[in-house]
Amino acid sequence: MWAGLVVATAATWWLAADHVPEQALRLGAVAAVVLTCVKLWLLARHLMDLRAAAVPLRRAVDAWVLLLGAALVALAVL
Repeated sequence: MWAGLVVATAATWWLAADHVPEQALRLGAVAAVVLTCVKLWLLARHLMDLRAAAVPLRRAVDAWVLLLGAALVALAVL
């Protein structure tokens, strides 16, 4: 899991850097938001021990991450 988070962080940093072409800026922003939401979900599952929590709590966190990601992607696309 640690290596996956490091790779996702590096990819997010690369997508947000200034070397991304102007045309791909929105796509890069959307990809960075998606990667960040995946990292958030992984951290909640593994570091906050939600994988052993009650099902309603896990589903609530899943829904929160999904809604947050959808809202941020919508803002990035606008």
